[in-house]
Amino acid sequence: MTAGIFIRKATGSNKQKRNEKLFLLLLVVLPLNAFSQERLSITTGISFPDFINFGLRYQVEQLQVGISYGFWPIPDESLNNFSGNIYYHFGGISQHTDLRTWYGGIGLLYLKDESEYSVDKYLYLNTRIGKEFNISEHAGFNIEAGAIIELSNEYVVKQPTYFGGIDVEAPVLPCLGIGFFYRL
Repeated sequence: MTAGIFIRKATGSNKQKRNEKLFLLLLVVLPLNAFSQERLSITTGISFPDFINFGLRYQVEQLQVGISYGFWPIPDESLNNFSGNIYYHFGGISQHTDLRTWYGGIGLLYLKDESEYSVDKYLYLNTRIGKEFNISEHAGFNIEAGAIIELSNEYVVKQPTYFGGIDVEAPVLPCLGIGFFYRL
C-alpha cells in the first residue's frame, strides 16, 4: 500500500485521521527510544561571539545537535545572535556519564547589531573544540575555543553619523567561552 493510497483512505473519517496522527507520532517517537543515550540538555554560558547565551542540545549517543540565543546588553544598541550547531564527542572518559568529554563542533551563527544609526547583520561558520567537566550525571560545565569565519555581511545605514567609532573588519575571528549545562 503506498502512502498516497493510505492518505486517501484516511481522509474519510475522524477516527482514521486520529489513527493517522497517532501513527505519525509513533513513527517519530519510537526510533528516538531505540537509542540508549538520548537526552535533552539546557545550556547557558558566556563567550565571544555567543555573548550571554541560553540554549538546548539534543543528544543521541556521542552526537549533539543544539540551538542557542545570545545577547550583550549595550545601552542604545541591540546585539543579538542565534546559532545552530552539531557537536561530536570523541575523547576522554567521565565517571558520571558515557558521553565523551572532548568534543568538536561546527555550525552557523547569525549575529545582528542594531543601533539608531545602522543595522549590521553577519552570518558566520562557527567551529569549536571543547572539553566538558561533569560534576554529576546531570550537571557540568565546559570550556571551548575555536574560530568563526564570516560567510556574509549586510550593513544598512539608518541615519548618517559623524561619530567615527571602532569598526572591526576581519573575515576570521577567534572564539572562546565557558558554559554550564544540565541534562534532563
